[in-house]
Amino acid sequence: MKLLAKELKKIITNSRNIVITTHRGPDGDAMGSSLALFNFLKKDHNVTVITP
Repeated sequence: MKLLAKELKKIITNSRNIVITTHRGPDGDAMGSSLALFNFLKKDHNVTVITP
């Protein structure tokens, strides 16, 4: 599990453009999680949230 977290951190740190997507017909949990991640990442990245 730690290896996956380290790899994910490396990918996110080295990426400038990030797209966050939800499943089709997102519920409140999906929207809230997407927006929380968006607000966390937008300081250092160009982030777009796409909901089908």
